[in-house]
Amino acid sequence: MAPHKLARTCLGLFASALLATAAGSSVAQPVGETGAMAPAAAAGRPAGPPVYKVGGTLATPVPDREAGLPRESLPGAKFVTLAEWTKMRDIPRTGLYIVDSLNVPNGLPEDLRTAGFRLSPDGLLRDAKGKLKALFIVSHLYQGGLKQGSLDSRFAKFAEAAMGAVITPAQAGNPFRFACWSHAFWLEYSDGFCRWQDLHSVADAFGPNINNTCSGPLPHTHITSIEVRASINGINAANTCTNATTCSTMAEWNIGCFWPAYGSASLSNFASLVDHDPAHGNPRGEASASWFH
Repeated sequence: MAPHKLARTCLGLFASALLATAAGSSVAQPVGETGAMAPAAAAGRPAGPPVYKVGGTLATPVPDREAGLPRESLPGAKFVTLAEWTKMRDIPRTGLYIVDSLNVPNGLPEDLRTAGFRLSPDGLLRDAKGKLKALFIVSHLYQGGLKQGSLDSRFAKFAEAAMGAVITPAQAGNPFRFACWSHAFWLEYSDGFCRWQDLHSVADAFGPNINNTCSGPLPHTHITSIEVRASINGINAANTCTNATTCSTMAEWNIGCFWPAYGSASLSNFASLVDHDPAHGNPRGEASASWFH
């Protein structure tokens, strides 16, 4: 056999062996034209919905029908339910998918630009390097009105440390009082010969609207401290931002090569927001979400 034919044959056998090992003696399923198999389809086990915990003085969810920006504020974005996402057999190669929301989350257009994403009106999503990506976003908006939640004991230590920082009065709710905040998690799919899943945790601080509520468009405001964490299959990332309007972090899971599926992942996100503003009761909020997808 000619050397170049032998090399191709060996490479083919090597790839087949890897596929057989990853599949555990089962035959690899074909990949749809839209992209790789979704986690639930690939693993043969159902994906579970996120389990949320919320605490702090700003712990009341803003109703979805009232929260966010009009859909036309982000041309090219698609809207899906969590059930539709979970049932996807194939993950699209590109696109921005806002999950379980009637509107575009407050702060999302700015957060996407900061992270280097570019969404075109035809629905193509590219990262800072120009590579096509698929990004699914789940976001929740909170305001005051509930008593402190179940996470207060852990959150109080972070709040106490943040309150001890040396800050000027101008940093308290600058330029607006801290009245609303959002916590979002983004699951980013990187398609190709080798695959990654990146889990982003993003938190934004807002002032109230002109009607002194948290509905509709909201202005960003600087607060004392924002902490975010993300974890995907035991790979952890964290970030703390001071005198900030927003804060984000990203945990990257390198799935590997040769295998057409993304695989299943255990995910968790966390955000804590604190403002040293005694005039308004030192507002603070905390949220966590854990799920399997």
